[in-house]
Amino acid sequence: MCEEESFTAIALHQGHIDMASEPIKIKIFGRDQDSDLDENYYESFFNLDLENGFVFWNEKDLDYREPLIRGLSG
Repeated sequence: MCEEESFTAIALHQGHIDMASEPIKIKIFGRDQDSDLDENYYESFFNLDLENGFVFWNEKDLDYREPLIRGLSG
């Protein structure tokens, strides 16, 4: 894996949220500052459900899988 991967993230909810009891949903935009967006750009979702002990990280759709894997593998 690569040592570091930068990305832009936005919360998919508004207002105050209690992380201990409510799921947190975040959309990640990876390599969105690269010069070759067609090859490197990816989107994924990062969701935390601490109350139930789950963390989910999923690609937005299959078209983003290859750029996501390339981004994480260096």
